Amino acid sequence: MAHVAVPLRAPRSVVGVRFVSRAARSERVRQDLSALEVAVLEVLESWQDVVEVPDAAANSVLWALCLSGRIDPVRLVAAATTEPRIVRTRLADLLRSMGREDLASAISTGDRGGRR
Repeated sequence: MAHVAVPLRAPRSVVGVRFVSRAARSERVRQDLSALEVAVLEVLESWQDVVEVPDAAANSVLWALCLSGRIDPVRLVAAATTEPRIVRTRLADLLRSMGREDLASAISTGDRGGRR
């Protein structure tokens, strides 16, 4: 079944498609994220359920998307403020693995809004 994340209240699901509301993740809209950037955040949240290759291979794909300019890590960091902790933590870890400590350190990964 396909899952579609919508930035507002989700419509009723139909056969083969489940709509999920992401209304609380308002920075996705404010940062004008592309569909690909939203997909990256969704993957980071559901990593264990959706990644079917070794972590290193999946990370390589994400690195390539960043390096090619198809996704903007600066906008992802800005949008991360309204993402769940697991997304913020995984995004920070990904950025650190890319040598982007400057961006990773800007992401709050603690329970109380503190930097990691």
